[in-house]
Amino acid sequence: MRGDGMSVYPTCKQFSEQVGTRCSATLGEETAELELVAAIEGTRSGGYTSYSVELTGTGAPLPQATYTFTHEVLGTHDIFLVPIASDGDVTRYQAVFNVTKESEG
Repeated sequence: MRGDGMSVYPTCKQFSEQVGTRCSATLGEETAELELVAAIEGTRSGGYTSYSVELTGTGAPLPQATYTFTHEVLGTHDIFLVPIASDGDVTRYQAVFNVTKESEG
């Protein structure tokens, strides 16, 4: 399923259950292999909740953009990735989710 308004993004708990697993991020014809390294609970306010996930990848850093995220368990969703840190050839990325409480599952 895609994160195009027709599907629900995985919850923070669902992401946290997959920490340590591999996924991919595709933009155009370029695909990068990443590892899901953290799922961080955010705030709840009004009818919304927020959380973030962090991923790492090697090689040339990916630019900030919306990628097609694909994971064997979590499915396929469009997510906005931002590079937040680099250490040698390893780059850490973050995706932030703000969802309605009803769509949390």
